Amino acid sequence: MLVSNFATSQDLALPLAKNLLEDAQLVRKKETPILIIFSIPNCPYCQEVIAPMDGLDEYKNKVIIRYINASTLKDMKDFYKK
Repeated sequence: MLVSNFATSQDLALPLAKNLLEDAQLVRKKETPILIIFSIPNCPYCQEVIAPMDGLDEYKNKVIIRYINASTLKDMKDFYKK
Protein backbone atom coordinates (compact mmCIF):
# COMPACT_ATOMS: atom_id res chain seq x y z
CA MET A 1 0.00 0.00 0.00
CA LEU A 2 1.53 3.31 -1.05
CA VAL A 3 0.23 6.77 -0.27
CA SER A 4 1.42 9.88 -2.06
CA ASN A 5 0.11 12.33 0.52
CA PHE A 6 2.72 14.05 2.62
CA ALA A 7 3.94 14.51 6.21
CA THR A 8 7.03 15.94 7.84
CA SER A 9 9.50 14.42 10.24
CA GLN A 10 9.34 17.43 12.54
CA ASP A 11 5.53 17.63 12.47
CA LEU A 12 4.72 13.95 12.89
CA ALA A 13 5.77 11.33 15.37
CA LEU A 14 5.92 8.52 12.82
CA PRO A 15 8.79 6.07 12.33
CA LEU A 16 11.13 7.06 9.51
CA ALA A 17 11.67 4.64 6.63
CA LYS A 18 15.44 4.49 7.06
CA ASN A 19 16.06 0.98 5.76
CA LEU A 20 13.52 -0.46 3.32
CA LEU A 21 15.20 -3.88 3.37
CA GLU A 22 14.61 -4.17 7.13
CA ASP A 23 11.04 -2.93 6.69
CA ALA A 24 10.43 -5.51 3.95
CA GLN A 25 11.71 -8.27 6.26
CA LEU A 26 9.39 -7.03 9.01
CA VAL A 27 6.47 -7.05 6.57
CA ARG A 28 7.21 -10.68 5.67
CA LYS A 29 7.61 -11.67 9.33
CA LYS A 30 4.38 -10.01 10.50
CA GLU A 31 2.50 -10.77 7.26
CA THR A 32 1.04 -7.28 7.23
CA PRO A 33 1.04 -4.41 4.71
CA ILE A 34 3.21 -1.35 4.99
CA LEU A 35 1.92 2.20 4.58
CA ILE A 36 4.66 4.53 3.33
CA ILE A 37 4.04 8.25 3.58
CA PHE A 38 6.14 10.57 1.40
CA SER A 39 6.60 13.80 3.32
CA ILE A 40 6.69 17.50 2.66
CA PRO A 41 6.21 20.22 5.28
CA ASN A 42 2.85 20.95 6.86
CA CYS A 43 0.47 18.43 5.32
CA PRO A 44 -2.81 18.74 7.24
CA TYR A 45 -4.08 15.37 5.96
CA CYS A 46 -1.11 13.50 7.39
CA GLN A 47 -1.19 15.44 10.65
CA GLU A 48 -4.90 14.83 11.18
CA VAL A 49 -5.45 11.39 9.62
CA ILE A 50 -2.25 9.36 9.20
CA ALA A 51 -0.29 10.35 12.32
CA PRO A 52 -3.08 9.41 14.76
CA MET A 53 -3.35 5.96 13.13
CA ASP A 54 0.11 5.05 14.41
CA GLY A 55 -1.01 5.46 18.02
CA LEU A 56 -4.24 3.47 17.79
CA ASP A 57 -4.28 -0.12 19.05
CA GLU A 58 -6.57 -1.21 16.20
CA TYR A 59 -3.76 -0.52 13.68
CA LYS A 60 -0.79 -1.84 15.70
CA ASN A 61 -0.92 -5.36 14.25
CA LYS A 62 -2.67 -4.52 10.98
CA VAL A 63 -0.27 -2.13 9.25
CA ILE A 64 3.32 -0.97 9.53
CA ILE A 65 3.52 2.80 9.08
CA ARG A 66 6.69 4.52 7.86
CA TYR A 67 7.35 7.88 6.31
CA ILE A 68 9.91 9.31 3.97
CA ASN A 69 10.88 12.95 4.04
CA ALA A 70 10.88 13.82 0.34
CA SER A 71 13.14 16.82 0.87
CA THR A 72 16.08 14.65 1.96
CA LEU A 73 16.72 11.01 1.19
CA LYS A 74 20.39 10.91 2.19
CA ASP A 75 19.85 8.83 5.36
CA MET A 76 17.60 6.22 3.77
CA LYS A 77 18.70 2.82 2.49
CA ASP A 78 16.76 1.08 -0.26
CA PHE A 79 15.94 -2.62 -0.61
CA TYR A 80 19.55 -3.28 -1.65
CA LYS A 81 21.11 -1.38 1.30
CA LYS A 82 22.24 1.43 -1.01
